[in-house]
Amino acid sequence: CKLRIKKFNPYILNILRVSIYQIIFMDKIPEFAIINEAVNLTKVFKLKKFSSFVNGSLRNFLRNKEDFMKIEVESEEEAISIKYSANMDIVKILLFDYGREETIKILENSMSKPHFAIRISSFEKTKEKVVKDLKKDGYNLKKSEISKLTYFVENPTNILETESFKSGDFTVQDVGSILTGEILSPRENSKVLDICSAPGGKTCHLAFQMKNTGEIFANDIVKSKLKKIEENCNRLNVKNVKLLNFDASIYKEEYKEQFDYILCDVICSGIGVMDRKPEIKLFRSKETIDEIIELQRKIFDNAVVYAETSFNYGDNLKKLDGAVTFIIERTNSLPFIARVIIRKFLSRKRMVDIIETTLQKFSNIFGTGRKVDIKGNEEDGEN
Repeated sequence: CKLRIKKFNPYILNILRVSIYQIIFMDKIPEFAIINEAVNLTKVFKLKKFSSFVNGSLRNFLRNKEDFMKIEVESEEEAISIKYSANMDIVKILLFDYGREETIKILENSMSKPHFAIRISSFEKTKEKVVKDLKKDGYNLKKSEISKLTYFVENPTNILETESFKSGDFTVQDVGSILTGEILSPRENSKVLDICSAPGGKTCHLAFQMKNTGEIFANDIVKSKLKKIEENCNRLNVKNVKLLNFDASIYKEEYKEQFDYILCDVICSGIGVMDRKPEIKLFRSKETIDEIIELQRKIFDNAVVYAETSFNYGDNLKKLDGAVTFIIERTNSLPFIARVIIRKFLSRKRMVDIIETTLQKFSNIFGTGRKVDIKGNEEDGEN
């Protein structure tokens, strides 16, 4: 077809898009059924005069499918961008940071069905009891290999309607988010700041680890989001959380050296959750990512000062380890934004132990095969 896309009737264009997608990616649907349904849709939208055009265009695509599927462009970057529906900024950043092989893996993963993970959160029941109750209700659970409280649910339909969910026996939470809390691992009776808390999943996890002792200050810049944190705390029977509402990128003198632990799960590029938010691949620009990095830096700088330690390298190294956990994204491989920040802050001697510990654990968990030495230099390792 040599018609210009701009001149297409938008309904016809979308009928063709959906039909071609089905032909390429949904091989369980017979091709004749796809074409027949496309033709019927022209009638539904009172565009019967385009029926022959739609029928002929799709049959032509089927006859020449292999030729149409070829991506003939000048650069590999553009080919990857077209194949995986990712804008050029995302592709260029991933290629620079990961190389071709890892970039392909990340983008292929973004097109797969995301897993459905839950965290056992009951203060009263054992993990085994909660799992047993869910299995009794007909749910198939698979234990995570990298998180002790995480299970993947293979058939999660209506699981949020179960009594187990309503009573707080478990909560829906991504495994990367759960690992963030496990790495911080606050002691009982600690004073903790979750600096970007909403919707509160990690806050409640910290409370669970602390057995509802001590104090957790859950902050978010958007006041309306505090209600969601409160709702999660109530459902999960969390009693030690106090809500705050301030801009974490602006330094607050009254919080200096006030906290034993600080969790910074700040605004991120979203590349780690492209499987759930595919629009990120299309619309997230390098300019936006640069702005996010700058915001992350400001929040992290403040969090370091808020932690209750003098941060002298040497004597306080043991106390320093774990005082601040800075995790940026949840993904199946180490986030590139995280490594940008890590490289920046590893040059500061006082931060080496925190970041190296966090990076090492996450790189081992996700199998990135990359290591960071004490100076922050990156080197290849085994996958």
